[in-house]
Amino acid sequence: MQQAQRLAYLEAMQIASWVPRGVIPGAAPSSADLLALASTAEPATSAARKPAAPSVSSASSTAESAESAASATTPAASAAKASANPLAAVRQELQSPAPATSAKPSAVAPTSAAPVVATPSTKPAVSASGELDAQALIEPVSSPAGSGAVSAQAQTASATNPRFTVQFARCGDLGVWLSLPLGEPLGQRDPAYRLLNDLLLAVGASAPHWDRETVHWPLDKQGNLPRDAGAARDYLTILTESRHLGQPLTRLWLIGAAPRLACVQGGDAPVHDLSVGSILAVPALCLPELEQLLGNSDLKRATWAALSTFHTEHA
Repeated sequence: MQQAQRLAYLEAMQIASWVPRGVIPGAAPSSADLLALASTAEPATSAARKPAAPSVSSASSTAESAESAASATTPAASAAKASANPLAAVRQELQSPAPATSAKPSAVAPTSAAPVVATPSTKPAVSASGELDAQALIEPVSSPAGSGAVSAQAQTASATNPRFTVQFARCGDLGVWLSLPLGEPLGQRDPAYRLLNDLLLAVGASAPHWDRETVHWPLDKQGNLPRDAGAARDYLTILTESRHLGQPLTRLWLIGAAPRLACVQGGDAPVHDLSVGSILAVPALCLPELEQLLGNSDLKRATWAALSTFHTEHA
């Protein structure tokens, strides 16, 4: 591409391009070709930028002559004019209208408004005394009406013949029964394990010493032994008694729904999370699952309040 045509393209795109017009004393020497090009292209550029303004008296005649000249212009004449003046050719190319395309209307199906699904409020329930309702924080969202019968049957079967895995840890005079939803002990890098260590450290308990073996229920997979909730409660009570006789326990933590089976309250009332019961006359605090605590800051605050009250009253 010739230098003049390149400069014409840059000027048509409104990009400033600077070339030397003469020799400046004390400056770096410029190329002789650029000096010659600037001297030859300057008259044409200045003439293109500053066209002569027609007089008022001959304005109408000049417009008519321009229209007739434009209508009589042939492609050959345009090509000759473009070759003579590169700047005019570039301007003509950039200012020429684009070919009209037939617009085909596209049939767009009207989109119906998406149905609005009501979501349950996540605002924690607060009692009249200003304390958080822990039971409202951990209760799951109710299932649709169509699956109510299936879920009720599942809950009934789970309450009748529970299946769980638990593990015991001793922290001085504090005993911890931990429910294992996955059936495997927690690893030291598990977030739930770290959360449990933080809770024990917060109440001033010693480091936990875990039993090597986990406890699985039911004991007999063939069904030859009792598998109901009463048998599970008796079995957990016997396991707690065996650990209590060797070194007496003064407090118990029951983390999860499975260890809660062995916990009783006054009048054999059912226990729930953050409630206090007893196993073999040892005070026991029922705590929610560690996985629930990890993702619920409101439940963490309610749990910490229950822990503080429990350890203050049973110090």
